[in-house]
Amino acid sequence: MFGSRVEAIKKETKELFSSVNPNLKSTMLQDMVLIFPGAGGADDLTSELESKIKNCDEIVQLKNAPRFIQVWDWKQFRGSVMSAAFDGEAVGEAVAEAIFCNDSKGQIRSIHSIGISVGGFAGHAFAKQCKILSGSKTHVRLTLLDPFCSRGLLGVGYGAKYFGQGVDYAEQYLNTDDPVPTTNDPLPLCAVFDITKAKERSSFVPPEGDSMHSWPLAYFARYAYQTQLENNGKVLLLNHGDLGTSNRGDIQQL
Repeated sequence: MFGSRVEAIKKETKELFSSVNPNLKSTMLQDMVLIFPGAGGADDLTSELESKIKNCDEIVQLKNAPRFIQVWDWKQFRGSVMSAAFDGEAVGEAVAEAIFCNDSKGQIRSIHSIGISVGGFAGHAFAKQCKILSGSKTHVRLTLLDPFCSRGLLGVGYGAKYFGQGVDYAEQYLNTDDPVPTTNDPLPLCAVFDITKAKERSSFVPPEGDSMHSWPLAYFARYAYQTQLENNGKVLLLNHGDLGTSNRGDIQQL
């Protein structure tokens, strides 16, 4: 029954993604950004992040075709707390499959996957599957914003073992004192940015009903994200160890 549920989620997600984006195959996509919200779904902060990325692209005058930038709200497919991680993985893999079945010419140059809270499972699965389906030709960046890291009852420590695996650049933004379990520890396969004591936090007011669990998303949208370009005017492809980037497991206190 569980396997059937996962397959149903994948089937419905692929159909939905293709119906929402009917012109995907005909457009000359080179670079993409997908944002996967947490359990509560899309909200003002995810919209703020989407707008920030689009505005940054405009400011730097991105020379290649405009990036495909989208918040993919998978709330309707999230089941119980016990199944949410698996549901998110199914969604992430399905979105990757929907994209690459339309990329017959191998034109997708880069993918930036952003996972928020339990959406980290969708973001990680999407990123990893994109790398596999592209035959490692597509550069994949993964950003995890206070990710939930337990995969069901038996998956404690899953995030620490797997999040960031198989992608070109992985980063985690976390605060270590919010009340959501399994979100307060650094991930060894990611470059880690600890914003628990960031000076900007003193002026941050969480959305109604939320906690400081939402702070990493707000910080990334308001202070951390910027569109960087290569000399040819295309989006810069980050790799661990490049000048100005951090290695996996490095922790920076911001």
